[in-house]
Amino acid sequence: SFATLNYNPSSGNSWNLKNMLTYRNTIGKHNFTVLAVQESNRAHWEGYSMVGNGYKDNNDHTLAGSDLTKAELKSTYSGTQTLSSYLGRVVYDYGDKYGLSAAIRADGSSKFFVGNKWGVFSSASGSWKISNESFMEGTKKYVDNIKIRFGWGQTGNNQIGNNLYDSNLHVVVSSMGTSYLPSNTPNKDLKWETQDQTNLGLDFTMFKSKLTASVDLYKKVSKNFLYQVPLPNFLSGGGDYEGGVNPPYFNLGSMENKGIEITLGYHAKFSENFSWDSSLNFTKYENRVTDMAGLNIVKTTGTLAYNVVSVSRTQEGLPIGSFLGYEALGIYRTDDDLLKYGYTDAAGNKVVLKNGTNSLLPNFVKGDVIYKDLNNDGKIDQNDLKAIGNPNPKFTYGFTNNFKYKNVDLSIFVQGTAGNKLLNLTRSSGTMNSGLGANYLTEAADFYSASNINGSLPTPSSYDHINNAISTRMVEDGSYLRVQNVTLGYSLPVDIISKIKLTRLRIYASGQNLFTFT
Repeated sequence: SFATLNYNPSSGNSWNLKNMLTYRNTIGKHNFTVLAVQESNRAHWEGYSMVGNGYKDNNDHTLAGSDLTKAELKSTYSGTQTLSSYLGRVVYDYGDKYGLSAAIRADGSSKFFVGNKWGVFSSASGSWKISNESFMEGTKKYVDNIKIRFGWGQTGNNQIGNNLYDSNLHVVVSSMGTSYLPSNTPNKDLKWETQDQTNLGLDFTMFKSKLTASVDLYKKVSKNFLYQVPLPNFLSGGGDYEGGVNPPYFNLGSMENKGIEITLGYHAKFSENFSWDSSLNFTKYENRVTDMAGLNIVKTTGTLAYNVVSVSRTQEGLPIGSFLGYEALGIYRTDDDLLKYGYTDAAGNKVVLKNGTNSLLPNFVKGDVIYKDLNNDGKIDQNDLKAIGNPNPKFTYGFTNNFKYKNVDLSIFVQGTAGNKLLNLTRSSGTMNSGLGANYLTEAADFYSASNINGSLPTPSSYDHINNAISTRMVEDGSYLRVQNVTLGYSLPVDIISKIKLTRLRIYASGQNLFTFT
């Protein structure tokens, strides 16, 4: 048989043009700065893919060495995108006490249709340096600087593919020749995705700059996300690579992030030989999806037990990517559990669990997982699914310490998170007991049976049994503290290394991800 060659040449070019004009003036205590910016960007790329056949020599890697009558054109592509931007900004300062600034930016993108190409984004900010006020004179001994900041601004995003507002074609090569099919569903109403952020901050330094601090409160609202709406295959025919049509992009949804960021720094020099620098950062934020245009975005994944499960859902009122599942109350071990975990009917009466009333399957037996009946209808089904975990941490933190004694230096950096949840599908797959390869963890042996009614796991069942559904049994605390980096160094004395014409020589050892505490 003859060798074949996959030939994929490509080329591209880009250019950027930027003009900036700055004007500054001072009139007494009034300081003005005016900035005007114009910028243009263009990028172009193209290429194709061919397969050469009929080679008689494996060392010939050129297309010309093939039987050109049998060369196959597999695909071609080309694209161009442009962005034109204009920015105007005015900055005002009075006596190094009060500051104001305002800006407006206009961006025109080739990725949107006429009428939606341009996005206009504004911003404004102000500051007050309190430490420069006359009433702060009495605090100069221990307060170096205090400044309050306020800001509001808009930004835009156009990161999608080219020409999605129009219908594109893609090449289809078959034994009957080359043809073209529609590649996507167009949407001429696509426009810029936007983010609005408001910020209130406080900066101060004290004790001759030994202590520094910065505190920021913020709220960020993102809206009109550029999102490709998922469609079932019977509507789209799959992607264009499967002979179907790619689903359209829309602007939809909104999301809110709000929180606080704190940074503290401390510098101390105890003697000529010993100093200590420390930095602590703390971030707490909340995330919430405020509008999904009626969509619920479900994320699925494959497990080590070779089944596909739904693991998270993004929907209104919840944090993005919240884990979705059932609330597990326990395992049905004894007859007493039938009453203990029964449900309450509309009349307020406690109803005993019965076979088939607490499961998606009709064979509810001892050893099965008991789930909470959220709507008290006497059965467990899709209406009892709930958010069972937030993958976003309640807060994150980092702590850096740098010590120096004479020529020896030591740096230690630790960081971590608190309050975030993990969905441990590895543990779930390894204790499922649904078949070969689904019991590789030692704890898989501790399952319910007549001789082990206190087993920590439900009775063995098939992978699609409700016992193995995503539930709170699989959610774990993801908080951790990690020793991220430790570096120990020694700088050789200058009087020694200067003899070999060196100004500095430092020997050090460093370790990454040394310890993690969970």
